[in-house]
Amino acid sequence: HVGIASLPAALSTVVLAVLGAGQLTLPYAFSQLGLAFGLIALAFFTFLSAHSLHTLSVYALHFEPDPKACLLSYSQMVEQVLGKAGSWICSTLLVLYQWGGALSFMVILKAELASVVLAVTGRAVSEGLLLVVVSAAFIWPLSSQEDISSLKRFCPLGC
Repeated sequence: HVGIASLPAALSTVVLAVLGAGQLTLPYAFSQLGLAFGLIALAFFTFLSAHSLHTLSVYALHFEPDPKACLLSYSQMVEQVLGKAGSWICSTLLVLYQWGGALSFMVILKAELASVVLAVTGRAVSEGLLLVVVSAAFIWPLSSQEDISSLKRFCPLGC
């Protein structure tokens, strides 16, 4: 609902969402595109993001039949503006984006864990084995919780 979250809480949520994916994808994108074209692409996609958010917020503010009615989520606003097909495309793109970010995180994690184990124990351990152990011991149980509110204390910037 409108006005429930404070400005610092809202900003920290956006920063956490952006930094999580950006830390994994921006360095690779810049290495592939080069500095000049990478900066141009970053500016272009920043403009597209800002424009789409502005368009959706203008729609939500000026074209709602009841000004007191509020949309509960971003996806509801997208569905109202773009229809069911646009909402489905947007949802599919978000799933692919999240999957890519999670996959990148796991690839980086397994390589870093292997180097830590090698430095600490002096023995090389299979990266695949480390990935299975970390996934089974930490990631699966944390992602399978019905109520994730207990994880708040581990996220100092989250709300």
